[in-house]
Amino acid sequence: AIDFRMWQLDAKLDVMKHEEPEHRLKRLYMRSMRRGIKEMDIILTRFADVRLNGLSEGDLELYDGLLSENDQDLLQWVTGAADVH
Repeated sequence: AIDFRMWQLDAKLDVMKHEEPEHRLKRLYMRSMRRGIKEMDIILTRFADVRLNGLSEGDLELYDGLLSENDQDLLQWVTGAADVH
């Protein structure tokens, strides 16, 4: 049996590898703006406004991964309410 979720993930990763730089920045900016909670919308949009265009390739990959994290966890991390692991 084919694990459809893994196939979707593989397909998404393949698209992201071939993504044009300007499309990647737009996608990351939109993901920064449209979060699950308003506090993270504000924090991540401000970060994206100031820093996104200056991030290195490696930092963009890290930021992309960060955007996959749960908003409640992110809020705890950025406010210092929880340790980052």
